[in-house]
Amino acid sequence: MNKRTVKQFIKSNIVLAVIVLIVFGYYMYKKPSIPRKTDEVTEYVSGNTERVYGDKRVFDYADELTDKEEEDLESYIHEVEKEIGNDIVIVTLNESLKEYAEDYCKRYNMEMVSPDKYVMLYADEFWEVNKFGFDEPQILDGTQNTGDGVILVDNLFREPETGRIYTWMGTTGQAELRYSSDEIDHALDVFYDNLDEDYKHGLMTFVTQVRFDLDTEIVDLAFKPFAIIVAGLVLLIFVLTHLKSKSGKVTTTANTYVSPGGAKFVVHEDRFLRKSVSKVYDPPSSSSSSGGGGHHTSGGGGSHGGGGHSR
Repeated sequence: MNKRTVKQFIKSNIVLAVIVLIVFGYYMYKKPSIPRKTDEVTEYVSGNTERVYGDKRVFDYADELTDKEEEDLESYIHEVEKEIGNDIVIVTLNESLKEYAEDYCKRYNMEMVSPDKYVMLYADEFWEVNKFGFDEPQILDGTQNTGDGVILVDNLFREPETGRIYTWMGTTGQAELRYSSDEIDHALDVFYDNLDEDYKHGLMTFVTQVRFDLDTEIVDLAFKPFAIIVAGLVLLIFVLTHLKSKSGKVTTTANTYVSPGGAKFVVHEDRFLRKSVSKVYDPPSSSSSSGGGGHHTSGGGGSHGGGGHSR
């Protein structure tokens, strides 16, 4: 490849590079974050003294974990909570939630929901009734000002209507403001992708993903250097391509490299195998308040975000 060809290649791609930089910059500007309270504080201290279950964060009702695994997971969650200033709650079930959902909808005068939403109702009420939230319990006023944290509800029971296992990741308070629908989907993908090794490993990797998503310092370390590198490369390309003005005679035309028989294009067909993981229910907003991914208001009046998968 001669110098002229290289220069033409660079020029043809500079617009694409600039567009990528603009999109990336917009993403970084719009991406909300949870600020540290002060520069001196290295760990958050929870101010919530009203949690019904105290320091307990793992509720393994499905009995999928050994006592040691549950202890290890809970210890790791407490470590992460101090870094991110959000509660992390894990609930495993192995029971039909249909009757629970029917009762919930009757209590709050709601229309009956579909099976993929049973776990959402359960997660919302579990969070509210047990007064989770890092700084304080959630105040059920429809705002995202209280009850900071994330809950994962994994129900291993296959609901008869669909034969599927449903999982819900719920977000509240600062976590709701922080998480987009795509990020919730990704966190659930991480959980599902690591279940094959063992159940505890899947839950541990989920907690690690939440730590990465909600820890401002980790996000800054991961993205800021990359943004600087991209900006530097684009600037370098711009300088190289504009140091000299165009000179010389054009020796090629649009048809120079086209054979006499005309251009021929090969058509490639991609085939994809269907994966048995379904993404379910990104609920629409049921109030005028703004929110992150999956924003909705519970029957009890609490603001929540979230999203679900099934397998």
